[in-house]
Amino acid sequence: MIENKELLILLLAGISAILVSFFTTPLFIKIAFARGILDQPTTLKNHRVPTPYLGGVAVYSSFLIILALFFPTYWNLSLFLIGASLLLLVGLVDDLVPLSVFYKFWGQIIAALCFIKGGFSLKQEFLGLFTLYPFMPLLLIFISFFWILTVINAFNLVDIMDGLATTCALGVLAGFLVFSFYYSVYSVSLLVTICMGALVGFLYFNKTPAKIYLGDAGSLFIGGIIATIPFMIPWGIHTHFGFLTPVIVMGVPLMEVLSLIVIRTAKGIPFYVGSPNHFAHYLLTKKWSKTKILIFISLINSFLIAIAFLFNTGYISLFYACICLSALLVAWCATLYVKNTQFFTQKK
Repeated sequence: MIENKELLILLLAGISAILVSFFTTPLFIKIAFARGILDQPTTLKNHRVPTPYLGGVAVYSSFLIILALFFPTYWNLSLFLIGASLLLLVGLVDDLVPLSVFYKFWGQIIAALCFIKGGFSLKQEFLGLFTLYPFMPLLLIFISFFWILTVINAFNLVDIMDGLATTCALGVLAGFLVFSFYYSVYSVSLLVTICMGALVGFLYFNKTPAKIYLGDAGSLFIGGIIATIPFMIPWGIHTHFGFLTPVIVMGVPLMEVLSLIVIRTAKGIPFYVGSPNHFAHYLLTKKWSKTKILIFISLINSFLIAIAFLFNTGYISLFYACICLSALLVAWCATLYVKNTQFFTQKK
């Protein structure tokens, strides 16, 4: 049970992060314009005028300032911060001088190794009563490594519209905050609250029409944080399959990755090459407004959090959770792809 004093600290940290982010983001907008660090409109993007990058640096700065003020010094986050900072640096370099997929991926691999070296990986307590065989520790490291890289790239892929990656991140973090409260993991609650506050303050400038974008620096950095947070929560207390809970909470970005792989492969496009096949693109072709898309994603995130909570706490079984998620997937595909000629057009 999180104590009243800790709740007060969480409240103060969250409000402080919002204020710092809100008042520092305009500074980075000015710097971006002054230095020409702008995202130019292309056929794959949905803005009409050059828009400043450096949003990721604004969020990172706010997050780091409030973390330094509120996070106890005896909690060692050195490798966590090194990995997150490396992702920010790789993304920032890519924003300034576009990197090849090879270099970006190697930067992500090094960051993932930092996270795992820091203890952020799948552990026995996440697996409930499952027994670890001699080869299992290596398997758990591999799964953790794959998960981190997948989530990092999921947020990088979803960042293609005003406020979209920020809204998705806030939805996922809200889910993790619910579970950190439920399991009374105060350190995780504080970390998540600070990150959410930094994103909320930034969202005011990132919502449509966006005055600043996260850029690769922001999407990679946020993806790294969100990828590692699940390794701090004991998911397997109430159900053997509790370790699947973060997958449910992360439903929207993971569906984006899966759909892009399927659609680009069907069209003969390498899955890592950009194309107008993101779910936001399909909704825009159906004349949805950007605000309506953000509300739609927020509602899906709320549904996923509810299903994840009922599943993790034992109110519904894995079977019924799968039924609910299958129904959501069908509704997702019907909303995006039915009567959408762009989906069926082959481009090889």
